[in-house]
Amino acid sequence: MAKRKQVLSIEESRKLVNSGAHKKKSGKTWNDVVKAKELEAEQLKKETINYAKKGDSLRVTFTDKCIGMNEMKSNHWRVFKPKYDKVKKKLKQLIKEKPFLKFTEMEIVLFHNTKFDTGNLSAMEKPFTDLLVEMDYIFDDAPKYVPNVLKMYAKDLPKGTVIFEARELIGNNLAA
Repeated sequence: MAKRKQVLSIEESRKLVNSGAHKKKSGKTWNDVVKAKELEAEQLKKETINYAKKGDSLRVTFTDKCIGMNEMKSNHWRVFKPKYDKVKKKLKQLIKEKPFLKFTEMEIVLFHNTKFDTGNLSAMEKPFTDLLVEMDYIFDDAPKYVPNVLKMYAKDLPKGTVIFEARELIGNNLAA
């Protein structure tokens, strides 16, 4: 008589994976399987990436409450972090609405009409730059990839507005 296959509960499956007993058959751990799937997804993503050409840009208009460097310096991180996270969340929503471009080397330009002086606006630039890295628009925010960050006062903008613009500087040789 054929032996009936036993169906494991989720908890039993986790114990089995954590114990390593499943490796006897395949020789692969759960992490190996997950990493292989992630690499496969990354490869597929690379094949379908829309690389930025020289002059291409990502432009986002932010009209919510801004944060400044003075506020960051004068508050404890527990007070400032929720404000930073709120700005970052809003910026992420705005960026997701735009078409994806993979940048090779970019400059970031902030146009603003806020109560902040230009130096104080660095607290707004940081979450934007961090999101571009997190969302894979650019490899890193090191000077090699983002050599210029410009901040300009634009009195013609509505009060309380910041426009973030990421501009491709050199283009990618893979771009069509």
